[in-house]
Amino acid sequence: MEVKVKFKTCRDIYLMRPNGAFVAHLRFENEVPETKQRMYAQLIEAYLFNATRIRGKVLNPWQQLEYVNRRLMANKDFPNSFSRVVTDEELNRCYLGTQLQHLRKQRKMSLRAVARMADIDYGNLSKIENGKVSVGYDVLCRLLQTLDGHVVIVPKMDLDKAKLNN
Repeated sequence: MEVKVKFKTCRDIYLMRPNGAFVAHLRFENEVPETKQRMYAQLIEAYLFNATRIRGKVLNPWQQLEYVNRRLMANKDFPNSFSRVVTDEELNRCYLGTQLQHLRKQRKMSLRAVARMADIDYGNLSKIENGKVSVGYDVLCRLLQTLDGHVVIVPKMDLDKAKLNN
C-alpha cells in the first residue's frame, strides 16, 4: 500500500494516498516524542510498502495493517502498537472479506461449497473475501447463514484493538 504517514498529534497519525486521499487514522497506545516522529513515519511507510506480498501471498490492505502492527511491536526501537480509529471503505471491505474467509476456513469449507450453498457466484465470493467488491446485506445474510455466523455490532475501538493487536 503506497501511503504517506503524517503525525497529527504525538499519538495520532493519518495514512494518506499519494493523491492526498485519506486511508486511515491510527492511534498509538503511547505518545511518540516529536524528535522521533519522522523516523517512525518513515519506518511505517517502509513496512507498508513492503507488506503487499508476504511469503508469496498477496495481502489486502487490512492484512497489510495487521502485518505492519506486528512488525512494529517486534521492533525494539518502536515504543508501542497502534489501534485503527477510522479507515476508508476499501479497508472496511477487506476487513469484512477477511472475517468471512476466516469463518469459512474454520468451518473447513471450500469457496465453491459456500458459494453453492449461499446461492452466489463462486467468483463473486472470491472477490468479496479479497475485499474487491462490496457485499449487499441479503448476500451477507445468506453467507452468514451458510457459515453459521451472525452480525455483531461492536464499538470501533474495541474491534480495532482486538483485531490489530493480535
